[in-house]
Amino acid sequence: MKIKIGNNSEYLIFTNFSPENGEKGEFANDFYNVSLQLNVNGITSNIGASIRVGELSQLYTDLLKLYDTLKYSFVFSSIEDNVNLHFTPTVTGQIEIKGYLRNSDYTGSIDFTIEADQTFMPSTIKEVKKFLESIVGEN
Repeated sequence: MKIKIGNNSEYLIFTNFSPENGEKGEFANDFYNVSLQLNVNGITSNIGASIRVGELSQLYTDLLKLYDTLKYSFVFSSIEDNVNLHFTPTVTGQIEIKGYLRNSDYTGSIDFTIEADQTFMPSTIKEVKKFLESIVGEN
């Protein structure tokens, strides 16, 4: 399972979801370890992070609102401060995603900007929803 944010050339992918405690959890405070694969302007990275189910649920809600209005800005940030993404629509119909990724011991980080046409959003919204649906009732 993966969640891809961005277009074919510049993107951030959440992948390799695994429950932090070894058991699938559906509750807002349950943590999942993920790999964050970034590809921006020829720079690539792969950083591990911890994401709570509630954070992904809020990301889903915010992405829907942004896609529906193309005027809504929001910030997605993990409680562990490994990932921080600012989603902002532009006047040209693009979505600007400014953010940073940090490794789990906070010794390295990367700042980046992705500017993508909003056409990536339906598949991203579907992927987040699919992940959330996959964990419901499997606790």
